[in-house]
Amino acid sequence: MPPTLSDLVLDSKIRVNCHGIAHHRFTFEPITTMPDVYTRRRERQHIWTKESLLGKGSYDEVHLHKCSTDGGRNELQAVKMIDKSFMARKRINYHKEVEAIAKFSQKKYLGLFVEYKGWYENDESVFIAMEFIENGDLDSKLTEPLPEEEAKTITLQLVEALMFLHENSFVHRDFKPKNIFVVQLGPEWRVKLGDFGISKRINEDSTLSGGGTPLFMAPEMRGYLPPGEEDSSITYHFTESIDVWSLGVTSFFLLFHDYPFTSKQPHKLPRYIARGEFPFPTTNAPSLSQDCYNFLEAVMGRHPRHRLSAKEALESRWLSSLENESGEETNVLNSPSKVDFESSTITVELGNLPVDEPADSPLLPIGLENSTNDDTEQLNIKSVGDFDNSKEPSKEPFNHDINEKRPPKTMDTESPTESSSFESKDLLWLMPSSSFSSESGDEITEENLPRDGRKNAISNPSSPIPGPIAPDADPEETMSNTLASMRASYSRGRTLFEAKEFDEAEKLFQNLFKSQKEIFGIDNESTLISCHILGKIFYIKKNYGKALSFFNLCADEQKGLHGESHSISLRAKFWIGRAESKIGNFERAEAILKEALVYQQLLLGPSHKETLETDHELGLSLLLQKKWAPARLHFQSALRPGVFGSTHKMTLDSLFYTGYTSQRLGHHKMAVENFKKALEAQKEQRGLSDIHTIRTACILGESLYELRALYDAKCTLEDALSRAKDAEITDPIILRGSFLLGNCLMGLNDYQKANFAYRDAAEGQKKVLGPADPETLESIYHVGFTHMKLGQHEEAQSPLESVQEACRWALEVKGPYYLSFHVRSCRDLGSVQYALNKFVEAERNLACAVNGAIDLWGLTHESTLYCLFWHCKVQYETKMLEGAETTCRKLIASETEVYHDLSPETLDLMESIVEKMYRAGDLEKAESLCQLLKHHRMLKGEDKPSTQKAKRLYAEIWGKIQKREIEELEELGESTLLQDSIPKSRRKRLSNLVGNLLSSK
Repeated sequence: MPPTLSDLVLDSKIRVNCHGIAHHRFTFEPITTMPDVYTRRRERQHIWTKESLLGKGSYDEVHLHKCSTDGGRNELQAVKMIDKSFMARKRINYHKEVEAIAKFSQKKYLGLFVEYKGWYENDESVFIAMEFIENGDLDSKLTEPLPEEEAKTITLQLVEALMFLHENSFVHRDFKPKNIFVVQLGPEWRVKLGDFGISKRINEDSTLSGGGTPLFMAPEMRGYLPPGEEDSSITYHFTESIDVWSLGVTSFFLLFHDYPFTSKQPHKLPRYIARGEFPFPTTNAPSLSQDCYNFLEAVMGRHPRHRLSAKEALESRWLSSLENESGEETNVLNSPSKVDFESSTITVELGNLPVDEPADSPLLPIGLENSTNDDTEQLNIKSVGDFDNSKEPSKEPFNHDINEKRPPKTMDTESPTESSSFESKDLLWLMPSSSFSSESGDEITEENLPRDGRKNAISNPSSPIPGPIAPDADPEETMSNTLASMRASYSRGRTLFEAKEFDEAEKLFQNLFKSQKEIFGIDNESTLISCHILGKIFYIKKNYGKALSFFNLCADEQKGLHGESHSISLRAKFWIGRAESKIGNFERAEAILKEALVYQQLLLGPSHKETLETDHELGLSLLLQKKWAPARLHFQSALRPGVFGSTHKMTLDSLFYTGYTSQRLGHHKMAVENFKKALEAQKEQRGLSDIHTIRTACILGESLYELRALYDAKCTLEDALSRAKDAEITDPIILRGSFLLGNCLMGLNDYQKANFAYRDAAEGQKKVLGPADPETLESIYHVGFTHMKLGQHEEAQSPLESVQEACRWALEVKGPYYLSFHVRSCRDLGSVQYALNKFVEAERNLACAVNGAIDLWGLTHESTLYCLFWHCKVQYETKMLEGAETTCRKLIASETEVYHDLSPETLDLMESIVEKMYRAGDLEKAESLCQLLKHHRMLKGEDKPSTQKAKRLYAEIWGKIQKREIEELEELGESTLLQDSIPKSRRKRLSNLVGNLLSSK
């Protein structure tokens, strides 16, 4: 036995003597089973006989075994027999299957996995004993689509099993209905996951190799990589995402009794991976909920990193609604080591507890304002007039009615770590901003702020905190005066806060907080209110570190006053999560917000405003980590127009971000639907010329463009950009809209208008983003490209040269975006210079483009073929015949591999090179290339004039070669054929020629 086997595997091995169909197993058992009597355990023998074959795989068989001895109670087991020689040839370690089955047969996983009974072996085979499940596998029970609720019941159990599998760093790799076993038939289905035959630990050598069933296999395992990954050096590994994809296919089959991707329609999977529109059935499809469709899309995301994890799938609205409808807690909350409900006290292991999604929803954001004062919060707090110096906690909830989100990040303070694409910056520019709200919910501006309140606040900013108490002062009167002064200070501070006089408000609340600590102590509610407000003031002023210190202090003390699960403590966690996110601690923010959300959903309910705000904020922290799929789930969950109102900023924000995350996931139809709803609400609430409305229209245009709805995208973008121009508004998102308008116009073949749109984008981006920003360079490049398309080669040269120059400095880091950019600019600049007869410059640029394209994309990429063609053409024009012939052969080989044919342009270029080489006297190379030309011309038709011309040219060249050889032969004499000084190949050719001459005579 190898020494590396785990104790779990070693301890579960059974001593067995195999005699044909009978297996004699030896186990230790008590001599008697009498209650309350201890007897020594002795080894006993049970005879198990092979009854029937249950199933057969490529390297194993499963037989039904029955215990026929006394005490065995005719017990049945399913015993898998694995061929050792096959496993050795395939280098498959069966001990891993034993370890997986043994591990997941422990009590804490009871009911989720097929139970393991032990293992044994002989010289030829390994035997793994498992519980026998009479109903068999799920595949045999599926004869028609299941009702949605039944499919959901099965999926919930499978997701929970996968969650525990993945949490223990196992990947199943062959997840399908044949490996799912039915304990109880529907409608109350109970299933177990089994067959760990090719399961694998994630931390082992986990590069993708064979394993799995094609219908259920994740696309990356079949070589279909998502857009943007095809040309990268990313190595895909065995991760949980391959099981999640298989889960999605299984759920799809349960619901539709069909597979989403089959060999009968081989185009569907690559089309989905390339375009991102999931091919749901359109005919005879059952009526399913939108949550169900969302779930299927989320678990079968085209990019493995964008799929839900099993834990996130368990938290999805579709699965959590199953438990919510029954009025019970979700399986996650009842799963091992998660919650202990005792005497109404909730004890949650928050570090591991997933978020329980509320039932309905879908919301969004609006864009961002550059004002630092946009994160103010309505100060609807318990009046300071009610200050109480007692230490008893208040019974009233700490009710903050918040109507704002986080302010935008600025390019100055929080620059993106990647500058290779718009996606890396749009997260900064899309962070939500908030209206500063009064208690009535109306937006506070200079115009509607009460004049007297503003005047009083600004004219008298200092706080009348009382000085030392006189020795003969009446204590009651002194305390009364102190409380009155504090009320006045709080009132002025609130007025200053609402007037956005944050510096003065900070000074006043600092003094107030100091006095309250001295008089009441830090663990007093009134003191903590001031502490909380100071945290928000520093947060608004973008001093997030200081804000975090106040929020943490407040949270620690509130925890002591009210307990960790009180709504006040949870609200403090919400603000800590926001501040952590602002300083870039996104993972910590995510953990804190998840923790708060779990308690809020349990204590306040999934539809409470504070719960929804935390849900939304959690979505933002996930979005900033580019975890698009789980972020979308939280934005959808936070989308409650019925709670906030259809035009409330929370609703608009959630709508926008649901659309935005859908767009990032490639689900553009869903994105368009959400963007349109957000846009209509923004027009009503904010007006047509508001920057948020214009931004949303631009991003809507992008999704329409991705759906190839070019005319609709063009109209949407033109309208938005016209309003932005009238309002003199510009920012990166709007400039991106101008670039996208150029793309739409170019797609509609209107190159002149496209050129104008690209120029507008480039000019604005130079000012806002800088001349070397990737988006700026993209726009400048397209200015040159559209000039080239219009035949305006002189005008095209300057922008293409500027892009080429700007990219050179970036090639040191070999960023794929800049390298791709450099290749394109060199390629098109070379083409333009060729048209201007600047052949030397054109050859230099095209040579650079060819080398870069081969490094970046390989020889068979369309862009590489384009570069090779133009490089060959310019080499021909500059009479670099040897180089032209070499490049032409590369082009021929690559085109033949890709298209199994040569383009007419390539054939014409070949013919020109052959003729020039022939005229230059390079007959051997001309003959060799002409032979290829003749072959490909003949493939297109024997009788075509071009084919006849190629034949004549070849005959002429070959005749010249023969004539020259005859002359050489006559000059040298036949005896020279025997001389070793003549190359062997030439001697052979001359010998053949002599033979031909003799035959002709």
